[in-house]
Amino acid sequence: MRVLHFLLIGSSALTVLVSCGDMVSVARINQIGLSDYSASVSDSVFNRYLNVYYNSCYTKLQLQDITLNMPIDEASENESSKIFYQDFADQDFLGNDHIVTHAQDSIDARFSRFKQEQKPLIYSSFLKTRRARAAYNQNTDILRSLLVASKYVIRDSSNTSTMKLTKDIATGNKVFKTTNLIIINSDMVNDEPGPSPYDMDNFAPLSHKKICSLLDSLQKESMIANLKGCLIIVNGATAIGKNSNKLFENVQYFWSEYFKRAGATLLAYGFDTSFEIDKFFKDFKR
Repeated sequence: MRVLHFLLIGSSALTVLVSCGDMVSVARINQIGLSDYSASVSDSVFNRYLNVYYNSCYTKLQLQDITLNMPIDEASENESSKIFYQDFADQDFLGNDHIVTHAQDSIDARFSRFKQEQKPLIYSSFLKTRRARAAYNQNTDILRSLLVASKYVIRDSSNTSTMKLTKDIATGNKVFKTTNLIIINSDMVNDEPGPSPYDMDNFAPLSHKKICSLLDSLQKESMIANLKGCLIIVNGATAIGKNSNKLFENVQYFWSEYFKRAGATLLAYGFDTSFEIDKFFKDFKR
């Protein structure tokens, strides 16, 4: 038996208190991808980013999940764009608008075929966007990319209208419990146009104390994104040139501390974290 209590506040706000034995809460993933589009990324590395996204991430997404991908370059904030976006909960895999519509085909089989059919579109979208944003490829502004990404973090039904949520509960429809997963394909060496204390090419000689001081400054400037509850996987982290080992260590330390301050959990950080991405999807409790 469902018991719904409604409280009308003003003319538009509706608060719903629900006692409902058969309400269905469904775990889903909101996957946000950030990929480095700067000129320093070779074609082979960029293709590796693409392969990791499609093979280790996209093919593992389920019917209720969301995937969104955006570029990292010098215009990450002012000229942000969606490379590729799909909310599978909005797709109709029971209808007759897909190529395979035989009655014996399961929804899972249709969904699997759908994802296979999307592969050429995904690859072309990434490559087309890379060409279109060539004018912005001289820098890698990861800090502002994360600020943009934070706008797409789903925070417990924040993307659902009160009336829709009420209807879903009253009719026994699914109510989503979302896990936000951010996968960053980048060497993680932030650099910005013009002189900047956050140009990480110069991080090799810095002490951890100095790095924490830089993070304090970022916090004062409201430049640390609100990523509370998000899970982070970094794929592609590396450093080149003189003192590359020390540079890698300090850049990794910066981001480890950054994500703590952002309220996120860093699950993996490395050059190739496809194993960790695979493990996340394998272990995720639906």
